Amino acid sequence: MIGNRTVCRPLAAILITLALVTGSATANAAEELWECFCSRSIFSSCNSDDVVTLTANRTDRTGVVQLGDISHDTRFYIDGFDRRWDWGFEKGNSLWDQIRGAGTYKYAFTIRTNKEGLYFNFKASKDGTALPRAKYDCEKR
Repeated sequence: MIGNRTVCRPLAAILITLALVTGSATANAAEELWECFCSRSIFSSCNSDDVVTLTANRTDRTGVVQLGDISHDTRFYIDGFDRRWDWGFEKGNSLWDQIRGAGTYKYAFTIRTNKEGLYFNFKASKDGTALPRAKYDCEKR
């Protein structure tokens, strides 16, 4: 009996250590940080010194998008293979939309699998679609 306890204590200590290390690695894996720099594309309307910083928490589906001193809390999710930050929620106009809390977001930033970042402004859109207003080259940090 005493021999089994001696073996079990070190084994328990190893298992607890592994659980703690794995738990912290898993928590960090759910968080992302991206930096995006203005693309040299002729179709991009950003300034060459613009840097967009994006953070994401995949667990609670939230994030932050920041350009200079402007910062917005966002909804974050993975859409297919693309990462997407939405902000500027606007409730729908119909009574049913108001009851359900339905609506649309006015702005979005997506990062595609090729690390191309796209900024969208849907404010003037009648059908919920828009072309990207700016293109960025993004790197995960």
